Amino acid sequence: MSDTVNNVRMGEDWDNIKNGWMAFALENGASNGTVYDSRSDAIRYHRNKASKYFYLTLRQCMHGISPKEATLALAMCRVQLLRGRYHPENSLSDPISPITREDYYNELLSTKLNKPMVIPNLGEYIDSLRS
Repeated sequence: MSDTVNNVRMGEDWDNIKNGWMAFALENGASNGTVYDSRSDAIRYHRNKASKYFYLTLRQCMHGISPKEATLALAMCRVQLLRGRYHPENSLSDPISPITREDYYNELLSTKLNKPMVIPNLGEYIDSLRS
C-alpha cells in the first residue's frame, strides 16, 4: 500500500492529485493504482465489494505514507469490519470517529479479555466480577 501511494505521489503533480482518493483491498493492501476524483466515485467503482476496500484520501499523504502507517490504517479498518462498524457505502466521512472515555475503557477491556466485539457495559460487568 505504501509503495503504491508513494509511487503515485512522486509520479504525479501534487495539484492534480491532492483531492484524489485511492482504494486498497483490506485483505492484502493491493490497489489498481487508480486515483478517483472523490470517495463516492471510488465506492461506486467497487459496487458490491465496497466494504472490502479501504479508501484513502491523498490529501493526507502530501509527503507519502510509511509502511507502518499503511499497516496501521489497514489493521484499523479490518478490526472495524470484523466488529460490524465499517460501512463505507453508507458513510461520507472517514472511518475514524471520536470515542468517549467510557468507549475507550470498554475497548481496552475487550482487547485485554480477547473479546471480538465490544459488549455494552463491559466495564460494569468486570467491576461486578471483582466485587
